[in-house]
Amino acid sequence: MKKQQIFIEQELSALQEMQHIVEERIDLFTHTTQIPEGECQVMDYPDRYVIASIDKDIESEHVDISLKELYKIYENKLPHLEQHMIGSFLYNTSANIINHRVFYLIENDNNPNTLVIPKGKYAAICYKGSYKKTQQYIMKLREYLANNNYTADGDLFETYIIDFHETHITDEYVTRIEVKIKEPI
Repeated sequence: MKKQQIFIEQELSALQEMQHIVEERIDLFTHTTQIPEGECQVMDYPDRYVIASIDKDIESEHVDISLKELYKIYENKLPHLEQHMIGSFLYNTSANIINHRVFYLIENDNNPNTLVIPKGKYAAICYKGSYKKTQQYIMKLREYLANNNYTADGDLFETYIIDFHETHITDEYVTRIEVKIKEPI
């Protein structure tokens, strides 16, 4: 009986963790739908933790496959990974072809392969629809930085708020592009 009780407690704990993750995603969906497309915002964020691919040269059309491959690597080490938000660091963004390094946002830095997206102020812009719009919205975000005397303090990255996990209708995708910023002098 004691073993059964321990098993049930562990299962309940895992379900509570999963419920917490799902509630956070629902809050994010709700908040994101209230943000007008293409409107830049500045937000404060705490440290955020990610498990990222090693490859930094993933082409845009291979992001979904690379995320699935990354999931396969960590699915047994990180429970409920499929419920976590996904994204990619963006490289070579001034060219026509953007390179990606995909990641899963996770709750903490307990895994030795965890990277930290450092706390601070971030400029962000959201858009809906095809990922082919990324370059267009990167330009809008850069224009916002210049017009408001902000300086980028790191690489651009995007998070897929609503993606292929939630819908197969591309027009329903919601993507947020972010970059850490330095305050105007």
